[in-house]
Amino acid sequence: MSTCLVGLGSNLGDRRLTLGEAIDQLAGHPQIDVLRRSHFYETPAVGGPVGQEAFLNAVIRLETSLEPEALHQQLLAVENRLGRHRRTRWASRSIDLDLLLYDNRQIATSQLTVPHPWMAVRSFVLAPAVEIAGEMIHPLIGWSLEKLWRHITTPTRYIAITGPPGAGKRRLAAEVVQQLVGQQRLNVQRVAAGIPENQPDDFFRPGDDDPAGAAIELMRRRQGVLQQAARPSNSAKESSRWLVSDFWCPQSLAFADALADLTRGAQLRQAWQLARDEALQPTLLVVLTVDPDQRAAGQPQPPRPHENEDGPDHQTLASLQQSLQRWTAEHYAGPLLRLDISPWQRTVEEITAAVLAMEFEPIRR
Repeated sequence: MSTCLVGLGSNLGDRRLTLGEAIDQLAGHPQIDVLRRSHFYETPAVGGPVGQEAFLNAVIRLETSLEPEALHQQLLAVENRLGRHRRTRWASRSIDLDLLLYDNRQIATSQLTVPHPWMAVRSFVLAPAVEIAGEMIHPLIGWSLEKLWRHITTPTRYIAITGPPGAGKRRLAAEVVQQLVGQQRLNVQRVAAGIPENQPDDFFRPGDDDPAGAAIELMRRRQGVLQQAARPSNSAKESSRWLVSDFWCPQSLAFADALADLTRGAQLRQAWQLARDEALQPTLLVVLTVDPDQRAAGQPQPPRPHENEDGPDHQTLASLQQSLQRWTAEHYAGPLLRLDISPWQRTVEEITAAVLAMEFEPIRR
């Protein structure tokens, strides 16, 4: 028997009745034993069409002899019987059933991803999950659900956006902040990278005599900017404050590592190990990926001898992205979203939705 967590949500019709019926149908399956169920929690709808009613959410803990794919099919069957229609992403729905965790397994197929890719940044998932399974471990992050909940509910939260040169990090951070301030009126501050706007959006100097030294200096300057921005203020809104940066401090080290020899690479890793304890760690790290043939629109780059006007050449871009992926895997612990920048507007919406999913505090009903 495997231990699983399943998230439930509804914002159409009699929400409480529908969620209760979904739980009863799952409990009635001969290969499913529902061990615990959380209270119901209400939050505003996040993402999708505007004007939706609030969601009622819950989490159940169960044991099952079904394999993950078979359990997923049972969840879909219950959704269908209770009138779920899939037309528009994140639209109103009578019932939503998500397989959040299946033991400590990691699954990535065209039909199923476990752990659920959004659970680590959704307060309406973590609040009921912690109520009944706070000790369970998120297998990708390595933290308990209780630790994840504390991580995303601190008063000052920090979103770091990273990606290769030419990914449009500056433009993306600006648009996310504009969305959050303009529509949600959150207390949000954009933290700039510390590079003039008319220069490339990151450290990228393959011909530099000392790429390691330049990258370390850039990292330290950025750490200082972040520490200054994170200092407590006397603002009445200090109870909920967001910082959004268009960089992740070690990204310059990752890029220099892709271009440096082994000696300099070891120097870069040592520099981050020494600086890590003093660095402001992201509440959420967003890693942008770029198709070499699809650049972020509206993000002009000054031409340089080793590049075209749109950024690094194909081979260099692949090397930079691989190095950044390796650095995030080895040197970052916490919630992480990997997003392709195309289509652009969807990337803006996904980051905005992640922030709101952490911001809106679930109310027990």
